[in-house]
Amino acid sequence: MKYCFKVKGVLLLCVYLLHTVVDSKNVFTDQSQFVRKKYQQLRGVCLHFLLSTPRNNVASDKYALRRVWSSAKLCNRVKCSKKRQIKHVRSGRSNLQYDEDAFQRGNIVSNKKMKLIIRQLNRAKWYDFKFFSPAKVNLFLRLKERKETHNELSTLMHAINLGDDIFITALNKEDQRKLTELLFPCQSGDFLTIKKDEEYEGKYKNEEMYPGGRDEDTRYYYNHYPLNDDNIIAKVLRRYREELGIRDHVKFLIHVVKRTPIFSGIGGGSSNGASVFYFLEKYYYKYLKSNQLRNEFLKTIGSDISFFSSSGFAYCTGKGNNVIDLSDAQATISGSRIYIFQISEGLSSRMVYQNVDYDKIVQYNPVSLLKQFIVNAEKCNIVKHVEEAERSYLKQFVPLDGTSLMNSFINDLEHSAFVLLKKVKCLKDLLLNQNIFDAVTMSGSGSSLFALTKKNMSLDEEKMHMKNLIKQVREKLHVPVKVYLCSALRKTEHLWYRPGQLAERGFVQFGKNDCKGSSYLFVLPF
Repeated sequence: MKYCFKVKGVLLLCVYLLHTVVDSKNVFTDQSQFVRKKYQQLRGVCLHFLLSTPRNNVASDKYALRRVWSSAKLCNRVKCSKKRQIKHVRSGRSNLQYDEDAFQRGNIVSNKKMKLIIRQLNRAKWYDFKFFSPAKVNLFLRLKERKETHNELSTLMHAINLGDDIFITALNKEDQRKLTELLFPCQSGDFLTIKKDEEYEGKYKNEEMYPGGRDEDTRYYYNHYPLNDDNIIAKVLRRYREELGIRDHVKFLIHVVKRTPIFSGIGGGSSNGASVFYFLEKYYYKYLKSNQLRNEFLKTIGSDISFFSSSGFAYCTGKGNNVIDLSDAQATISGSRIYIFQISEGLSSRMVYQNVDYDKIVQYNPVSLLKQFIVNAEKCNIVKHVEEAERSYLKQFVPLDGTSLMNSFINDLEHSAFVLLKKVKCLKDLLLNQNIFDAVTMSGSGSSLFALTKKNMSLDEEKMHMKNLIKQVREKLHVPVKVYLCSALRKTEHLWYRPGQLAERGFVQFGKNDCKGSSYLFVLPF
């Protein structure tokens, strides 16, 4: 009987306290602590509701903050996060992980901001399609004539397994409204984002220079990569809608994981635009039904972008946008180990072409050059097609000097680029003096060189020679160099580029003053 009265008293006390909380909401923290201390020997009784009253300082701050959070715009929630962090520190709970950059408006996306975007779009993953965007090398580049609007050229290009990842998702009006609070849209309403590179943020941010010396707006540029209408991706989307009269309200979020260096002459930007165009035609709108219509559209965008719609091995004339696909031909560089050496400073294509001196150019026959890069060229019918395309220039061409592989790698832009950036010339001379490569030449109009290793060299010998080469680069040039080990890449007519293995990357890094005592890093890509 005694225990029954005790239990009944406890129940009556609990009912009374609960009634007080619900009606007057006037239960203080010290009262709840008193009840816990008085009846701590009881088991199975839950008194957590006593700690969640509005008169509790910690709880009231939490409720007030929740009201502010729900009413604030997403771009202003960083202030609420700061308040929350302060409250938790004052209350002794300072283990909250807080990242201010994730809530700031901008198109440079970290992992935490990516999670925030996924939560805003209410999706399991925020992209619908993923594409590999390959780079390319110019096996030779011949300048034939300077015209009023462009330089007439002939070039042979091949895709390589160095490239970027392009993630694309379609957005309705509601998704666009949500992302506008987090990202800066282009004038077309599309969103371009890029993955934040921790390595660039740390060591290399202050070393890379814009070719024209222009200060970049960090809202719309990252590592000199445009995130606005200057990007060729935005140009493709805008021109596609204008030419085909598309008036729907669908916009796209396009995220780029950048691996190809900027202003290096290996076509990273053009490849990004070609990948987006392939998505529009293959999976979304599908308005241009023939290859001829697609090629005519791409010619209006840029020079190299048309090449990436080929099989990955093509002969190009005009500005580089008249493409003769060599899909049935096998390149002699197939299976070769290709090294890309890139100086940290970039070169502007416009400046390189403007400084070309045609009096210093030897007019080698590009058809003869082409035959050096095709296996069994005599049996290949596509060579006759190329000869027909070059008929008007045959009289001014001179025969090729010798048949060595080194003489076939010709880039008529080298003398102009070497004047603008002498470091590239010094690097090429150093590479040629090594007993490692069959050929070394500049790719396109950028600041990168590509080299083919000797076919009779074993992997161990190549590794040993590369270590000695890196040591000489460190001692003689004193410039940061990025090194990529690549291989040739092709695609079929109905599929996009799918590399079996991505290119590997290494670095040669130095101090600012001299190489003595300065640290350097090179990761051999083997």
